[in-house]
This record gives sequence, C-alpha cells and structure tokens, in this order.
Amino acid sequence: MLHNGTKSDPVTPPSGGDGDENVTISLDATTKALPRLEKFVLEATVSPSGKTVTWSSSDPTIASVTADGNKVTVKGLKVGTATITAKIGDVTATCEVTVDFATGLEEALANTEVFGRKGNIYVNPIQSLQVIVVNMIGKIVYNARINSYARIPVTKGIYIVKLTNVGNTKIIKVNVY
Repeated sequence: MLHNGTKSDPVTPPSGGDGDENVTISLDATTKALPRLEKFVLEATVSPSGKTVTWSSSDPTIASVTADGNKVTVKGLKVGTATITAKIGDVTATCEVTVDFATGLEEALANTEVFGRKGNIYVNPIQSLQVIVVNMIGKIVYNARINSYARIPVTKGIYIVKLTNVGNTKIIKVNVY
C-alpha cells in the first residue's frame, strides 16, 4: 500500500481457517472406459500440496474405489456408469467411468440366441461355448462344446440351458412345445 509515495507495512490476513487457501484439484482423466473386472489408477494433482483427498464413487456396485493418498484404484464391477469424485473440503474434481463387458467372451454369452421350438432347443452362439441342458427333474440331457448353430432334440417341456465360456455363465429357462 502506498501513502504519499512511500510503502507501508504489509497487512497479514487473519489465519486459522481451512478456507484461507485457494485449493485446486485436477484429475489425470475426466472420463474413462473400463472393462468389467479390470482396474485403473486415477491420480489427483492438488494445490497446495499436502492436502488430503477424499475419494468416492457415485455407485460402488458399478465401480469401487480404493484410496491411496492422491491416487485411487478404480475397479469395474458391473456394466454401467459411475462418477468418481476427489474432494478436499468443498472443492471437487470428477471422472466419469463407464464399465462395459470385460471381453468379447461375456458379450458372446449375452448375444447367444437360445430358444425352444417343435421338439428342439436351438442354440446359436457367436463363438465356441459349453452347453448343458437339464430337464426339470435335474437330469442332464445334453452336454457338449459347440462352435456354431446347434439343434438339440428334446421332448416337450421346460429345460434349463447353461452356457459357459471361460468362467462366464448364462442360465436360460427354455419352454419346448
């Protein structure tokens, strides 16, 4: 401050509150596509340094967080979208995480066509998978690995069809008439 051309002593602002500093947070990613069951590390750059970051997920059933200071490990748990938030006081930064199928294996199961018609169960996989067909009294009536379209002859009734591909499983109830 200048008075009549001379400099006065600097004024020291009051201290003692967290709000005295301008806190900023930035993340090394603001969006991320994450395969299901995979992990990635998200890092926050904080100013001033030394501030503690609190991490959270808007939906921990879709993407979980394991905090380690200014870094967090995010794991995709199921298909969907979750927002990962880094917070210091009232200041936040976010990263939108979209969790999708881990590989084509899960997608292959999801897109395998299975239906019953006229004494047959039809299975049309998009890649090789194990097929087990069980009748309603618990007897296995078919168990084989198929690579392409299969017609499985059965009697009329309700069946449980289990599709398995590298540890992923899909179970379908099929009515054969």
